[in-house]
Amino acid sequence: MRHRLEYMAVAFIRAALSVLPHALVRALGGMLGLMFYAVDRGHRRVASTNLAQAFPTRTPGEVG
Repeated sequence: MRHRLEYMAVAFIRAALSVLPHALVRALGGMLGLMFYAVDRGHRRVASTNLAQAFPTRTPGEVG
C-alpha cells in the first residue's frame, strides 16, 4: 500500500509539472536542489568525502 501511495504522489507531481513551462520547472528544480543542499549536511559531508577519495589530486576547494 505504501508503494502505491508513493507512486500516486510522484505521478501527480509529474503531471502537475508537465503543464508548466520547461524554464520554470528547471528553476524550481534548481531551488529545490539548493534547499536540500543547505538542509542535508550529513549527505553533503558523505558526498564531499567520497569525491575527495575519488579525486585525491584535487584541492578541497575543487572537491567542494
